[in-house]
Amino acid sequence: MSTPSLTIVDLTLLATHGEPIVGHQLQGIQLARAPLPGAVFSRVNFQEADFSGADLREAVFDQCDFTGANFSGAQLRAAVFNRCRFQQVQAAGAKMHAAKFVDTGLQDTVLTGADLNLAAFHRCRLSRAQLGGALIDRSTFVGCAFPQAVLRQVAFHQVTLSGVDLEGADWAGSSFAGVVFHEVNLDGRSFAGLRLTGCQFPGSSLQNADFEGATLTQSNFQAVPLGAANFTRADAAMAIFVKARAQGARFGGARLRHALFAEAQLDRCVFDGADLYQGYFADATLQQCSLRDCELTYADFSRARLPQCQLQGSRLERAKFHRAELAGTELPAGHGSLGTDPVQAKAELWPNG
Repeated sequence: MSTPSLTIVDLTLLATHGEPIVGHQLQGIQLARAPLPGAVFSRVNFQEADFSGADLREAVFDQCDFTGANFSGAQLRAAVFNRCRFQQVQAAGAKMHAAKFVDTGLQDTVLTGADLNLAAFHRCRLSRAQLGGALIDRSTFVGCAFPQAVLRQVAFHQVTLSGVDLEGADWAGSSFAGVVFHEVNLDGRSFAGLRLTGCQFPGSSLQNADFEGATLTQSNFQAVPLGAANFTRADAAMAIFVKARAQGARFGGARLRHALFAEAQLDRCVFDGADLYQGYFADATLQQCSLRDCELTYADFSRARLPQCQLQGSRLERAKFHRAELAGTELPAGHGSLGTDPVQAKAELWPNG
């Protein structure tokens, strides 16, 4: 390996005087615990360099090559990496709070236990990256790819994942609170047994996704494709499924108290044994659904279509079927539900009624 063109003393002096460091060959340089806050580097070769424990707060790196470098425990708060090569980097425990990575490759990089709170990643590739146990709070990932990335035991909190590729990513044991999955293809992915509270999925697809036993309280699936998704025994109390396209989905034994299904497409869904207390199904389509042994007290099916549904054994006390279509559906004897309210119907149909 060639001798670096600058020494640690040279770098410290240049950084102290605000001089940018451009085009140098510094592969293998030893910068452990070096004080370089605010330094500016452009087109520098840092392959195999040692930055462990270095102070690089608010440093700027443009088009630099860090392949094989060591950033373990480095202080990188608010640092910027633009169009850099960050592959095969060891950055376990690095402090990257509010750091920014733009058009940077982080393939095979180790970020286990790193502080990525408020960090932003734009158009980065994190193939096979290891982020297990990393701190990811209010962070943003836009247009990034995570194929085969390891995201185990991560507590994602108020994170935005927009247009990302999560193909093959492993998030076993992780939790998601207030996370926004924007335009993400999650078809066939498994979230079984995980916590996803208060999450949103605008523009995403979750067909054939597996949420069995997951905690989904107050999560929002509005207008999301959920065909054949599995919500068996999930806790989705107060979740929003308004206008969701969930034909053939399974909700058996799920806790769906106060959940909203207005205008949802739920044909051939299975809800057997689900707790749908005060569930709201106004204007929804539930053709050939199975709703056996469900808790449907105070549920609202106003103007819903329920032809050829099965409701045997369900509790329907004060459930509302105002102007609902029930062709081929038989309500249990002594159901105690409410039919069409003629006064309300007249008002809804005015002036054509």
